[in-house]
Amino acid sequence: MFASFTSVQVGRQFSTFSNGRFDIDSSVAGFTKPAVMQSPQNIFLGIDGGGTGCRALIVDAVGHVLGSGKGPLANYHHAGWDGAERALADVFSDATAERGLSGPCSAAFLGLAGVTAAADRERFAEIAARLNFALPKGVDVDHDVRIAHAGGLAGQPGIALIAGTGSSSYGRSADGRSWYIGWDALADDAGSGYWLGLRAIQLGVRAADGRGEPTALEQIVFSFLQIRGLDELMARMQSGSLGKREIASLAPRVLESADGGDAVAARLCVEGAEELALMISTVAGRIRSPEEGVHRVIFAGSLALAPSYNARIRAALDRLGAPVRIEEAQLPPVGGAALLALAHAGILSSPSIVANLQTYFRSA
Repeated sequence: MFASFTSVQVGRQFSTFSNGRFDIDSSVAGFTKPAVMQSPQNIFLGIDGGGTGCRALIVDAVGHVLGSGKGPLANYHHAGWDGAERALADVFSDATAERGLSGPCSAAFLGLAGVTAAADRERFAEIAARLNFALPKGVDVDHDVRIAHAGGLAGQPGIALIAGTGSSSYGRSADGRSWYIGWDALADDAGSGYWLGLRAIQLGVRAADGRGEPTALEQIVFSFLQIRGLDELMARMQSGSLGKREIASLAPRVLESADGGDAVAARLCVEGAEELALMISTVAGRIRSPEEGVHRVIFAGSLALAPSYNARIRAALDRLGAPVRIEEAQLPPVGGAALLALAHAGILSSPSIVANLQTYFRSA
């Protein structure tokens, strides 16, 4: 569906994508290449626009947090372009209000769910410049899995998995080779909250009409849909109120049912975990060179971090024999966005910068 795209970094090419593979300037991706850009002030903006909300972080050149903000969903697929722009404006206003800051920042990096096409990246870059986030050459936009990777691995090689409303995985090797998987709900989103929720609805309906195995999912789905019987199903499903986020909100109840012993729900959760493990294993295989050993992996997203689902993903990776080692994320995705904003301006990631950010998140 997305044959190719270019990550927007106005003024020079940052990364290209084709058939699942990011070809990235490895020195920039590893935060080792100074830029020549000059800026009006020495503050840097990172934005995490995930599937359920938006966060912003403003930092100085050594990683001290000067402001933070939270706002509504900035995914234009759900909020529309006007809604996405308002969400970004709100979260930036929230972040700058703490210390009376104002734009433009020296650099801004936006990691946004659902942004995979060049036209989308360019439009968000224009929005960011219009909202005075940074000068046009200081704006970069990419998918939110990039910031999860940058934050979780503190800019180092490895693999990130996001499983929340949607699902995606991105990996980068020490020599700059990379691979990405994540194609939204119509094409994939396997193992995500939306995928679990939709499959639960289907399994609950099949149990109700006699084609499927009896399962607690039947009553869970009927309660969720607020219907009393199958005769009300079609009208409810076609009401227009069941969006991706609403269906994904079923996922925690599916996990509860699986953990409570429901066999159908348990098999569904194992299937979802296996899909996510396959994502990670595939990315590892694509970026691995013969001399490389085990790849570090971090998880992000509410579903991937849910204890019982997390354990199922780990077990599925073990069954696959994937050459990976799961680690705790060093920084959340919005911290990764801040690191990438610094890198955009040529400020190299360092242990002290990461430590300053970690200190903030521990106390926040």
